[in-house]
Amino acid sequence: MPNPQRYSDKEIAWSALEGFGEGIENGSLALFNAGTGGLYDLASYAFMDDDYAKRQEMMQKRAESVGLGGANKLANYAIGAGGASKLLKNLGLKYFK
Repeated sequence: MPNPQRYSDKEIAWSALEGFGEGIENGSLALFNAGTGGLYDLASYAFMDDDYAKRQEMMQKRAESVGLGGANKLANYAIGAGGASKLLKNLGLKYFK
């Protein structure tokens, strides 16, 4: 029977911080994109070699690899819907309380 590799507490903590940071970065970019009505995604495609879509795809694959693919999709959908409603409110097209 193979002996699984043991990780040090330092390696575990570093991995957790790295994952947390990537989650914050991904969420911030999704929120910014939603707040700009998708303009960030368009600018990313036109001027930054589609960096935003590549990051979203990478994070989705990582989430799926640990069984959180559905939760990641739901979070991105919720951020997008919230940003869209804020954009509509700011444009005066719909009243929200």
